[in-house]
Amino acid sequence: CNSEPVAFDADALPPGYTASFGPAADPLPVVIDAAGSYDWAVTTPNGCSFDYVLEVTNTVVNAVDLGEDFALCPGQTVTLFGDVGNPGVPVSWNGGIPGDSFTVSQAGTVTVTVGYQTCSVSDEVEVTMAPVFSSDLPSNYTLCYQDEVTLDASDASWASGSVDYLWSNGDDNATVILDVAGNYEVTITAAGCTYTAQTQILDSPITTVDLGADQTLCEGDWAQFTSGYSTAQITWWFNGQPQAPGNVFTTDTPGLVEVEVAAGACSASDEVNVTVVYAFDAALPAAASYCEGAGIQVIAAAGADAYAWSNGDVGLYGWADAPGVLTLETTVDGCVFEHTVYITELPIPTPDLGPDGEFCAGESVVLLAGYANADWYQ
Repeated sequence: CNSEPVAFDADALPPGYTASFGPAADPLPVVIDAAGSYDWAVTTPNGCSFDYVLEVTNTVVNAVDLGEDFALCPGQTVTLFGDVGNPGVPVSWNGGIPGDSFTVSQAGTVTVTVGYQTCSVSDEVEVTMAPVFSSDLPSNYTLCYQDEVTLDASDASWASGSVDYLWSNGDDNATVILDVAGNYEVTITAAGCTYTAQTQILDSPITTVDLGADQTLCEGDWAQFTSGYSTAQITWWFNGQPQAPGNVFTTDTPGLVEVEVAAGACSASDEVNVTVVYAFDAALPAAASYCEGAGIQVIAAAGADAYAWSNGDVGLYGWADAPGVLTLETTVDGCVFEHTVYITELPIPTPDLGPDGEFCAGESVVLLAGYANADWYQ
């Protein structure tokens, strides 16, 4: 086997039998170190001799090398080949599994034997499992409006040497800061193993919320505010107090309206101030009257920004010389309020005591004014 000398000896001979080898009749056993045909003989106790020929062949099986010990990465398989340099020669693995190749998927010692029962070579390799790198990168992130996210692909528990990173955007750090939604992948090389991790950055459904400008209400009016988001996403406050849920908020009183919309870790808010202009008291009488053929001047209280009377007068004074309704519009901070005075024309009284007359002493006379509906008589 591979030119290694071999010892030759006859099987156990009966007593009195002898064996000799070669032309020199060397006694057995002998060592043979070359291939060829060799004569040998057996002599019986009575002197009979029997000749034989021994054919010696040299079987060559080249050395096999499985390589260095190695570590398997998670999920990896490695195929080892045992027939390299010995095509057609029988190969077995781990003491009996036949085949030119052997696929390794777990840790342990792998032994290969190449050759025949009397002539073979062997090698072995130790297989271990590489430490597992588990990236802490979540499968998705939400990108808040006008914000950025930090992606971290590291393994907080990793203690097995340096790690290389390559992101799909070209960055080679463990962490990257991004402000654009999309799909991102990182390739990680750790302890000789390669891993990939993916994540998706999604835009938040929450962008901005705008309640508009501050509002000034005239007394009796309502202000209505809409956030543009669903009820489940909205929280309202009025003057610091939480309000009933809903996607619309209305008020007719002054105060600070605040709204916050939220979805996950993202939120947006806005506020608006509501001012109420209350009705101006012009201090006008409900009704006024004038004597027939004359008129009456109605005076409004000062304090409004503008005064407009229905008869065309402007300012504090309004003149009425016809029966009916006299209307005043006052303007305060852009709000217009209407005031009404009912004007009555009173006819000139026409008392009638009757003709002159006389009465006798001891008598009395009743005088009638002749005007039944006067307010007073003197």
